[in-house]
Amino acid sequence: VIGTWDVRTLCATGKLEQATHELTRYQWDIVGIAEARLAGMGETTTDEGHQLFYSGEHQKHEYGVALLVNRNIKDAVLGWNPVSSRMITLRLAAQPFNLTIIQVYAPMSTHDDEEIEDFYHQLEDQMSKIPKKNITIVQGDWNALVGMDAYNDWKGIVGRFANNTTNDRGLRLLEFAQNNNLILANTLFPHKKSQRWTWHSPDGNTHNQVDYILIINTAGMRSFPGADNGSDHDLLLMTMKLKLKRVQKSKKQLIKYDVEKLEDLAVESAFKVRIGERFTPLLLLDNNAQDMVQNFTTIINNIAEEILGKKRTKRKPWIIDKILKLCDKRRELKPGKGNSDYKAINSEIRKEIRLAKEKWLANQCKEIETSLHSNNGKKAFQIVNRLIKKPMPIEDKNGNIITKVEEAAKRWTEYCKDLYNYQLMVNQENINFDYICDHKDDLPILRSEVEEAIKSLKIGKAVGIDNIPAELLKHGEVIIDVMSKICNKICENWIKSIIITLPKKGNLRQCQNYRTISLISHPSKVFLRILHNTMKSLAESLIAEEQAGFRAGRNTMEQIFNLRILVEKHLEHQKPVFHNFIDFKKAFDRVWQKALWVTMWKYNFGTKLINIIEALYENSKSAVLTNGILGEWFPTTVSVRQGCLLSPTLFNIFLEHIMTEALDGFEGSIKVGGRLITNLQFADDIDLLGGTEEELQEITS
Repeated sequence: VIGTWDVRTLCATGKLEQATHELTRYQWDIVGIAEARLAGMGETTTDEGHQLFYSGEHQKHEYGVALLVNRNIKDAVLGWNPVSSRMITLRLAAQPFNLTIIQVYAPMSTHDDEEIEDFYHQLEDQMSKIPKKNITIVQGDWNALVGMDAYNDWKGIVGRFANNTTNDRGLRLLEFAQNNNLILANTLFPHKKSQRWTWHSPDGNTHNQVDYILIINTAGMRSFPGADNGSDHDLLLMTMKLKLKRVQKSKKQLIKYDVEKLEDLAVESAFKVRIGERFTPLLLLDNNAQDMVQNFTTIINNIAEEILGKKRTKRKPWIIDKILKLCDKRRELKPGKGNSDYKAINSEIRKEIRLAKEKWLANQCKEIETSLHSNNGKKAFQIVNRLIKKPMPIEDKNGNIITKVEEAAKRWTEYCKDLYNYQLMVNQENINFDYICDHKDDLPILRSEVEEAIKSLKIGKAVGIDNIPAELLKHGEVIIDVMSKICNKICENWIKSIIITLPKKGNLRQCQNYRTISLISHPSKVFLRILHNTMKSLAESLIAEEQAGFRAGRNTMEQIFNLRILVEKHLEHQKPVFHNFIDFKKAFDRVWQKALWVTMWKYNFGTKLINIIEALYENSKSAVLTNGILGEWFPTTVSVRQGCLLSPTLFNIFLEHIMTEALDGFEGSIKVGGRLITNLQFADDIDLLGGTEEELQEITS
């Protein structure tokens, strides 16, 4: 069942909830929304699990269209395209042919003819892009009148059961329908007049039919005057005989275990017993690392699913029963039948919605504040993310909006593949890549090191490819024994990481305005933590005092304070100081790995350590997870992984070597505490300092 409804607005508080509540009274699958007035474009999920795709003005709450897809069929969605604030398209997999729906909101009669023609030209352009075998539906609020007087001249386009006298906008609609072999479906069926009207004047005395569904053929259609959302338009629904297909997506289905149950002593005891029963035999086997990790992953996931089960979360809607009952009461008081009562109850609904939303938001803010005070930043972020997150469609390389979910996943894979295999333009002649492997530091990893590394794991973090939360590794002595055995063999499966994307600032349709984060498995983090503990003391002794980022006990806020004091002292003594702020573009993503290994060798980090880290990176593979779809795996040849425990230290080592080479022999004239300084480093940002403009130019070049 497919329909269209001009709700007048969805941006007002509670309007979306009212609309979805009202739709529960009807059988529906897809409902197009005209005059949604939602700013921007994107998609969101309602409290009931339905999917809303919308397209509006960039910043203004004007016009706007949307498509609401029932949760029961949302897996059939192939893609969508936010064309403009007056047009949106949706493609669904169906049998025997796929289905394309275009939802429109045409300009009103007060708009000039030029705007109408622009609207229809844009609509014709979208029609030309639809595959020929697709079943096409074009629906919405056309702001046009087509009457019975058009039947003789437009047979096959309009039926006998239109209710109006055709106007100029109606003739333009008929021309469009004729050019595209479409019929005005809701003029074909002999319903009573009240079920044909789709618009009513505020006083209830004037009725019109301005909402139409255009299609090649249909089974039945009528309007539903009883559907109420405070709008002057009625809900228009159409029944089609069409079988929708579930789109086969390569979704990464991960079970989110209810790890909070481990706080219960009985559950924790049961978990440890099962771990001991299953893992003790594993210690007796002499498998290779890959087989051991595979067995480890399978066993711990099976036990977690058995003992802990899946974590269930249910979003609580803020709309209360009192408001829903008022909406039901308003439905019985349509405009023109007790108009003053209708206005009064409408005003009461708006008031109750505002109060309920304010109370709900206040509770959400209180929960965020409580979470932050208890150092539960994860929960606070989840609440904020739930309140503001709006998925945004992305563009391809040519700036065209991608409408298919699978194509969006391919685009992310393409972008990340290029990003992590960037061809660096460097002179390799003066770099010796042949360093000797002496294995003098070939010592086994101790059980105590593994135990310390497991204890240091942060809980509540996203899982990697193996779906093992850090919490599971902290329960059971036998896990430490198994991990000790695995860490001394090095597993190939730990070279894989899943990439997720987090929005930054700028145009979020462009991939480069997202930060890519690698989700690394927690068992591999144990191994990485041991490597980091091995190298951190030497690394800390090498990194210059000027670097404040990625270091224990220091932060960039303190460095900003140092910079302010430096400037204030120079102003106080009327001495000039010149600054050149350098921001490395894609700093982590542009680290030249081969040069990094040579740098570590020159700094005497130990050949085994270098070889292990090099092996992890040389064979590393990544895949992008977006919209639940895991893209294809691809190798990476540049960068240090954002999200890896080693990456900040590796980056600092690499940057230290660059700064040492660049500033060799340059002393500068800025003196602090009796010593000369040439720069201040803020992680991957640098402030070069000079006492004169010429000195700054010299240090920069």
